[in-house]
Amino acid sequence: MSQAYVINLRKVLALAVIAEVGTGIALLVAPSQVSIWLLGTASIGVADQFARLFGIALLAFGAACWPPVPGSEQKRAMLFYNAAAALYLIYIGLVVGGGLLLWPAVAFHIVMTGLLAYAWHTRR
Repeated sequence: MSQAYVINLRKVLALAVIAEVGTGIALLVAPSQVSIWLLGTASIGVADQFARLFGIALLAFGAACWPPVPGSEQKRAMLFYNAAAALYLIYIGLVVGGGLLLWPAVAFHIVMTGLLAYAWHTRR
């Protein structure tokens, strides 16, 4: 495994973990505000509770992927998560509508999917 590959993959995984942990914290602290930013509408009642539960799941995901270890299953998990998140956010944007940060979030997840897929391909 080349040193450049290790450094780059570590940075990509670290960026993904930091973004998901940040989102998880935001969902725990202000789920309705995150909903406004992503979906264009405030969450209420039970939706806030589920948003906080999702925030906890993102924190756990971040903890499981820290510290980044190239060659581990972290890459596969992050690749799957980012691809699925991008597809679902695109669906929300096209069918439901979105808030100010929806399309930047889509772009982030697409870029992360591409970087992780490239890293996976070059590793094999």
